[in-house]
Amino acid sequence: MRKKLKRVFIPHQDNGYKPTLFHYVSISAILMIGIGFFMSSVAVNRYLLTTQQGAAVYSAVLVDLTNKARAENNTPTLTLSDTLTQAAQMKANDMASKQYFAHTSPDGTTPWYWFQKAGYGFMYAGENLAVDFSESSDVENAWLASPKHRENIVDNRFSEIGIATKTAMWQGRETTFVVQLFGTPSYTTKNSAPMASVVLAPQTPSGTIKAVPEVAGVSKSQNTPPSIAVLSETPDTIVVANTTTQAPNNSLVHDVTQSLGSQRASLLDKTIVRMPNISSYALVSLAVIILLGLILFIFIEIKRQHPRHVVMGIFVFFLLSSLAYLSQSFVLPI
Repeated sequence: MRKKLKRVFIPHQDNGYKPTLFHYVSISAILMIGIGFFMSSVAVNRYLLTTQQGAAVYSAVLVDLTNKARAENNTPTLTLSDTLTQAAQMKANDMASKQYFAHTSPDGTTPWYWFQKAGYGFMYAGENLAVDFSESSDVENAWLASPKHRENIVDNRFSEIGIATKTAMWQGRETTFVVQLFGTPSYTTKNSAPMASVVLAPQTPSGTIKAVPEVAGVSKSQNTPPSIAVLSETPDTIVVANTTTQAPNNSLVHDVTQSLGSQRASLLDKTIVRMPNISSYALVSLAVIILLGLILFIFIEIKRQHPRHVVMGIFVFFLLSSLAYLSQSFVLPI
């Protein structure tokens, strides 16, 4: 192994003072591998964030990460509700179309409107938002690092979850909105009658009944989250998030017990979601290998140089570095 490494990296008499790392075949192979990683990063991002199937994979991994965090806090596992997923998608689409990142839209639409529109009556509900992420673990880590987001994720009053994404132009760049909704349904069958979406918490010792919904949002490009909207406490009063006097039209009612289950993400799903970061790390690693090889190539036998191969190595190093930068700056955030 030592002899092989010496032949690859160290200029000496046996390799003609030309490390095999800088042979045309080797340098071309490294260049093609680097381009391949970059293209795979682009392709996977587009698949995850612009296709329905990719969005489902991305959401499944986020649900898995959420349930993992809940398990670590001895909190029951959430099931993935198709109704909450629809509500989350409508909220994501609304933020993208109206160009805002907040829990309440510019026209005053609250998060609870989307629950009602999807036909989800709830006893408890919450919302987490994120923007400028594509790596699911980065989103989850950012949420867990924020007290309000974490409170939603580990809240044992929630039993169901829905996650959706939407890629669109925002603030002059293409980015992705992530909406994570939590809920506990107030009705369980399509025959349930009036749907009162009342959000309550148990009465506190002081006699105050406070609203439960917690909403929070985080942006990768911001040091602080956007404003957090929490319904205010009202002494001895029932706080109503939204109410309807009738159940929605039958065509809009969803049986919230027919959830999609916890939908554990497969190893393939996790690998696909992590592919952009894997590609970025691979590009950086290849660039470091080339840089190390250049240093050894130039300075060990400083009097015996192969200018053409040195220039070729420098070119490949800067190209790999540029691809790594582009991957971090323009591929991952979309």
